[in-house]
Amino acid sequence: MMTRQVAWVIVNPLAGAREASDELDRALKHLASMGWALNTRRTEERGDAEALARAAVRAGADIVVAAGGDGTINEAVNALAGTGVALGVLPLGTGNVWALEAGFLKRPFLKPDLMAASRALGEGRIRQVDLGRIGDRFFLLWAGVGLDAEILEEIEPEVKRRLGVLHYLEVGLRRGMNRPASEASFRIDGEELREETILAVVSNVSLYAAVAEIAPQARADDGLLDILILKGGRMAAAKQLAWLVGKGRIEDSLLVRRKARKIEIEASPPLPIQVDGDVAGATPATVEVAPGALRVLVAPGAEKGLFRRVEAGEGTL
Repeated sequence: MMTRQVAWVIVNPLAGAREASDELDRALKHLASMGWALNTRRTEERGDAEALARAAVRAGADIVVAAGGDGTINEAVNALAGTGVALGVLPLGTGNVWALEAGFLKRPFLKPDLMAASRALGEGRIRQVDLGRIGDRFFLLWAGVGLDAEILEEIEPEVKRRLGVLHYLEVGLRRGMNRPASEASFRIDGEELREETILAVVSNVSLYAAVAEIAPQARADDGLLDILILKGGRMAAAKQLAWLVGKGRIEDSLLVRRKARKIEIEASPPLPIQVDGDVAGATPATVEVAPGALRVLVAPGAEKGLFRRVEAGEGTL
C-alpha cells in the first residue's frame, strides 16, 4: 500500500451522464474511505478543467481525477504533462474512450458504474504513457484531421450528450457524401506521401469513437504514434463509415497505415483538426510524439493491449 494520496477531483457537471451525481458522491466517499484525501472542484466553462489541474499541481497533489468525458480529460492532460502528477478518471462523458482503454469502463455508451470505477482507481497501477502534441496542445487519444473535426464543429454539445454516436454517424454520412476530398501531403518521419482524403487520424491508442478499433497495434508506451489515412473522396467515405458502423473497423484497402514520431500535414483545401474530441485549428500542422510525458492510473488487468511493456509499473495505490 502506498502512502496517503492527495487527489483533486475535477467534476464536469455538463458531461454526458448528468443523472450520475448521486453515484458520483458514493464513489468519492469510497475513495475517501480508502485513505484518499480529496479536494473536489467543479467546472463551469471550457478551460476550467485545465486551470484547476494546474492549480492541483501547484498545490502538491499526487493525483488529478477527471470526472467527465474525454474533453475534460484532455484539459487535465494539458496541465499534467511533464509534471509527474498522475491522471485518474471517473467516466461521466458520452464516449469515454480513455476510460475504456484504461479499464475503468467495460462497455461504451451505457450508464457508467462509478462505484466499480472508484474501486478500480483505488486498486490501480501508475504507468507512464506517451502523448501526442500538435502545436502547443497535447492529446492522449488522437488528433483527427478532416471529416471528424467538421462533424464536431456542427454538433452542439447538448445534442452530442443526448444522441451520442448515432448522431455523429448521421452527420458524418451526410458530410462525407457532400464534401470533396482534399489533396493532402504527409511527411511521415521524412517519408513523403500524397493522398486524396477527407480524413486522417493520428492515434496514440487503438480505439476511435469508442466503437472502432482502427489502430489495433497502437501502444501508449511505444514512443510512436499511429497514422491512418482514409483514401478517396465521397463514395469512399460512405463505404468507410459503413464499415465502421457494421464491423467497428475499416477495410484495409481503403487505408494507409504508418507508425511515426513526427507527421507534417498540408492539404488543399485546408482540413480542420480535432484533438480528443475538441476542434483545434486546421492544416497545415505538425504532429509529434512526446514519449513518456504523462503518468496515468490504469485499472487492474487493463495493461494488456494498452502497453507494450505489461510488466512495468509502480504498484497499487
